[in-house]
Amino acid sequence: MKPMLALLLLCIAACSSTIPPSNCKTRPGLINGPIVADRATAIAIASAVLPVVASDEFERIAEEHSDHWSIAQIRKDSVRETDEDTLIITAGGGGGELKIAKCDGRIFDFHYIR
Repeated sequence: MKPMLALLLLCIAACSSTIPPSNCKTRPGLINGPIVADRATAIAIASAVLPVVASDEFERIAEEHSDHWSIAQIRKDSVRETDEDTLIITAGGGGGELKIAKCDGRIFDFHYIR
């Protein structure tokens, strides 16, 4: 029984790692996409799953690609008080970043920015 379970999990992982086509055709009976067609929807989905960070220090940005959205939490520039002789080096402490497929709303490549 265990080899069958391992094979099933391997098939699921292989299928879930592919990005849906940009034309969003689905099987009969399913809703044709794109489900996540605009920036506001992508940010709303990301806001529901990204780690909570101080809103006065971080902002969420969305970048559109042909078949998905990239959403990231980045530190606001206004938090950094600098002068012309200051060099800022940041290591760690980044917010979350993820991608959302436009066709079906699937979330993938979810990680912390380092």
